[in-house]
Amino acid sequence: SSIEQLLKLATECNYRVFHQTIPAKTKGDTELTDILFAHPESINLLKHYPFVLLADCTYNTNKHKMPLLQIIGVTPVHKNFSVFFAFLYNEQETAYDGAFKCMA
Repeated sequence: SSIEQLLKLATECNYRVFHQTIPAKTKGDTELTDILFAHPESINLLKHYPFVLLADCTYNTNKHKMPLLQIIGVTPVHKNFSVFFAFLYNEQETAYDGAFKCMA
């Protein structure tokens, strides 16, 4: 699937990848709920400039109908950088909490 391809390519390109699953209706199977990915350089920039972070989430803009969360950081010279992106299962507070905990 396209999500499996995303996981494969992100891992091959040394992105930091986190994902969560829940038990599926089929016994012994799991369903992917959230996927978060960040470029290694973005993580390095975040370590140096963790002071200002902006979160933006777009809804129903992809074929999976999953919200896309983007976190952006700002450097002291007002340059923006993407920290991470996350496809979330739903728009509940717990989904956002999980994404931010992965970032920490």
